[in-house]
Amino acid sequence: MRFLTAILCCCLSGCSLLFVSSPPERVTAYTTLNCTTGRAAPALDAIGTAIQGVTVGYYANAVADPDPLYVGVGLAWLGVFAVSTIYGFSVVSSCNDAHEERDRLAERETPQRRHNPWEQY
Repeated sequence: MRFLTAILCCCLSGCSLLFVSSPPERVTAYTTLNCTTGRAAPALDAIGTAIQGVTVGYYANAVADPDPLYVGVGLAWLGVFAVSTIYGFSVVSSCNDAHEERDRLAERETPQRRHNPWEQY
């Protein structure tokens, strides 16, 4: 059971570190943004952080003589999940800010036409 849990943790850890892409350094009105705007990967990492924290805390307190190696590995995975969560939410936030900045710059560069009710389209 522990082996299966370890394999599952290895497969699910660090979603944000692997699957979240950051925006470019400089954004213009014509920049194509291929960065991540969804919060699914950081949310999965946050869930993993909570589960790993509860698991390690329960094992360390419930077992009379906890194995230090097991607790250490659990804390290491907790750190990976936490770093990945923070990184993921930070990158997604900067990507959303880049989208807003690009839209703001595009509005400023596009001249606004006034609607003429007599003009045929």
